[in-house]
Amino acid sequence: MGWQRWKQVRGSAIAHLLVSQASPLIGNAVGTFATAAILGPSDRGTVAAFISASTLFGIALSMSLFMGASRVQIQAAVGLRAGYQIQVGVLVVAAGLLCVAWALWVGPVDATSFTRVALVMAGASLVSINLLILRSVQALGEHRVFRNAWIVQSLGYAAVSVTVAFITHSATWVVVCWMAAMALSTVVGVPSFYRIMGTLTPRRGDLRAVLQVSGYAHVSAVGFQALYRLDVILLSVFASRSALGVYSVAVAAVALVWSVAEAFALRVFASDGTGDAHSLRDRDWRFIKLNALVSLIAGVVLGIGVTFALPAILPAYNGAVVLIWLLLPGVIAQGPARVALASLQRMGGERWAALLGLVALVSSSLYIPSAASQSSARVAMVSSLVYVFLAALTLLIWKSSNTTMRPTRPVEVSEI
Repeated sequence: MGWQRWKQVRGSAIAHLLVSQASPLIGNAVGTFATAAILGPSDRGTVAAFISASTLFGIALSMSLFMGASRVQIQAAVGLRAGYQIQVGVLVVAAGLLCVAWALWVGPVDATSFTRVALVMAGASLVSINLLILRSVQALGEHRVFRNAWIVQSLGYAAVSVTVAFITHSATWVVVCWMAAMALSTVVGVPSFYRIMGTLTPRRGDLRAVLQVSGYAHVSAVGFQALYRLDVILLSVFASRSALGVYSVAVAAVALVWSVAEAFALRVFASDGTGDAHSLRDRDWRFIKLNALVSLIAGVVLGIGVTFALPAILPAYNGAVVLIWLLLPGVIAQGPARVALASLQRMGGERWAALLGLVALVSSSLYIPSAASQSSARVAMVSSLVYVFLAALTLLIWKSSNTTMRPTRPVEVSEI
């Protein structure tokens, strides 16, 4: 009986999602710490700046189309193909605008500047396509595919980036490794995406429905991603590369706390066709409480662990210990809040999610004065305070939201 129960747990959606979220965070952490040791704080800061800028830009270009595409597909319409067509159009327009801006550039353009812009644009394009494909198939119940894709990305990045960093000692090549791992994980999800997408041509109504649902979700996504990533980008502008490198190691360490939160958030967002609105809301509340407990325990263990281990493993990054303790309260608070936000989105509360995204976007402007002072500690304190405020607001809205909002229903997809 015990063995049968273990097989059920191992094959469950939440188990797949836990693995899918823990593996990239652990893989990225290993890659971050190992490349940080090899490259040193300055080059590590360069890698962090490129990846953060590419990710934030890519999320902006994605328009959160996976939200609208999966929702419309669930309603037996042509959602995935409509989302794919819109995404390709957005990337083509963005590339065209970039070329126009480049042509109108005043002054000489050196090869280094061109390489930097090209890397950010390439990374952003990969992020947007990756989000559309993998998050769409996950939202439609393909948790196993999602897990496999993220395992491929995390292990690929960790293994290849460390090897390349050791051979080349080049920040640029480490960024290229990150993009290659992103592309490879996207390829893993392509067969499932195309199978669910089908051959039907989207109607004008399908395109409009995808854009309408994605619009609210995108405000939320961009707002929160700005909150999560703008601190690194602003520090890359105002602070030294070495200071940014130390800060990026602290951010990578505390992000490990979110592995469980992301798994629960993806689970409550996904549609599985079971349960009414009230029973699903009760389940979400259990997930929120469980995640709050797990995040607290993980945060305390992580803080104590890095206090003793980091100075011995990465002595050049001793300053990250203080930053980790400053960041932890906000990261712990955001854990259950991320689950609550996903629950709101699944229940049809896109307007509430959009409002929270706007608040997060405005709040991220608070990074500017602290980053301009070139103080990583001030940026970490501001980050933690804003995270706690947003977490409290998210949970308050979730508790007071309409319990009669209906969850979406799925189309027929293969068993995982």
